Amino acid sequence: MFGEIKKDIKMHIKSLKYAWMSFTVYRTQAVIWALVFLLSSITGLVTISVIYSVSNGINGWNYYQVLILAGLSNMMIGIVLYFGLTRIPLTLRNGIFDKMLVKPYNPISMLLLSEPKVVNIMSIISGFGIFAVSAYFLNLGLISILVMLLIFFIGVAALIIFMLTMYLLFYVLIKGGKWLNSLIYIGNTASTYPLNIFGTTMMVLFTIGLPIGLATYYPAGFVFGKIPEETILIVIAFEMISIVVYYKLSEWLLTKYTSGGG
Repeated sequence: MFGEIKKDIKMHIKSLKYAWMSFTVYRTQAVIWALVFLLSSITGLVTISVIYSVSNGINGWNYYQVLILAGLSNMMIGIVLYFGLTRIPLTLRNGIFDKMLVKPYNPISMLLLSEPKVVNIMSIISGFGIFAVSAYFLNLGLISILVMLLIFFIGVAALIIFMLTMYLLFYVLIKGGKWLNSLIYIGNTASTYPLNIFGTTMMVLFTIGLPIGLATYYPAGFVFGKIPEETILIVIAFEMISIVVYYKLSEWLLTKYTSGGG
């Protein structure tokens, strides 16, 4: 087991090195794309600043608390895009995955790690910058930051495995699923703000139906005292169970895979 994990990690490191070399071979283009992703990822900061400058803001959440959510949201979507989840439908349809299956690696690792989208690291960097500055102005202690980030990363892992499962499910059923990409971006925008402002139905949707809130709203809400301890324990348990269940379901769905051509 550990040998397989070690082999997959080595594959990822080599893939990452190759991806960086491919990205930076045209330096001017690389700089332009990095700036584009950096600027596009701070739109949430601008939007939230405008909202708080012309209104009383969001009830129960001050400016920097909402910016914490925006920072976590940027980091989350950056990680999701880094793993190339949005390209999975195309990978399954054009025969690229067929080539992956003949390689001596875990097929799920191949789907998630073989072609990292390095430019999306800019979204992660900008998100962490917003998070760090906001945490400073809120005087958050190191323990609070670590707890928030721990719940955040567990939530991101749950979201990634959930999305992988959904892409595989839609492919097996209808040989498609690109529309899920649009839902991801809608969910990312929603996750920039406290989920409770969208009403109970949407809050449930973005917690269970598309678990965006697991990586943003709940870790921040817990640290800021807006979510009780028993609730966050249930959330963490749900995240851990989701990771295991969706991973096993993804493995099963891969046994139903049929070539999309190419």
